[in-house]
Amino acid sequence: MNIAAATFSQDHAGDEALRISNLRVSYSRKGLLTNSSPLVAVDSISLSVAKGEIYAIIGESGSGKTSLLRAAAGLLPASGSVRIDGREVVGASKGELRAIRARFGLMFQDPVGSLSPRLTVQSIITEPFRIHGVSKKDMAAEARRLLKLVSLPEDFAGRYPHQLSGGQARRVGVARALALEPALILADEPTAGLDVSVQGELLNLLRDLQEKLGLAILIITHNLHVVRHIADRIGIVYKGRMIEEGDNDSIFGSPAEDYTKLLLASNLHLKNRVARA
Repeated sequence: MNIAAATFSQDHAGDEALRISNLRVSYSRKGLLTNSSPLVAVDSISLSVAKGEIYAIIGESGSGKTSLLRAAAGLLPASGSVRIDGREVVGASKGELRAIRARFGLMFQDPVGSLSPRLTVQSIITEPFRIHGVSKKDMAAEARRLLKLVSLPEDFAGRYPHQLSGGQARRVGVARALALEPALILADEPTAGLDVSVQGELLNLLRDLQEKLGLAILIITHNLHVVRHIADRIGIVYKGRMIEEGDNDSIFGSPAEDYTKLLLASNLHLKNRVARA
């Protein structure tokens, strides 16, 4: 682990929104080889995210980063430990998970696909209140509050998902994630499929919300531009393992692992090709 990252973790040890310890996720292999060993997607990963911190996990497709996020959210069986705001996720009962999920918001990779086409934006962003049994006398007022938080006009409350652009759908997803005033946001590829300019707008929104609300945000991505723009600390995942961790400047300025160097070099090569096109 990078010394700066280790120091940050020690300084914020009593002020954590998320702590993952020795997390392991595996999948059974179905098919002809029924006796084959399970596929290990996440192999003994540990990390922590302090309140008010943005932590990014970088990895190529199949590296295990999405499995890590889904296990952290209690959506996949796992071993090890995941503590959100001090509460244990791994092994929690349905009732316990319900209470824990009120303490974090989840942003899905496919925002349009995750929004019910039959519901208005108001119904979508106030849905967490109904799911968690939170009584609100004026849902319209709550919808206006949430739309204002994500810089969408009030009249968007009556729109349906098919009437939203990709960037607008992402903002609706952010609003829904913020409904219960969580301590933590788990974001799976939050800028995937967006134009570069819209990516920048969304990242600026997330950073503004993090600073305004004191949120902790865990972002899963393969986009190094996103990571450079927004992350305080970074974890590099390769074949299910965390191979390097550090603050933004140390990872981009002086990476220690060969894989990290290759990842950064390939991204620079791609940017140069695009610039010449």
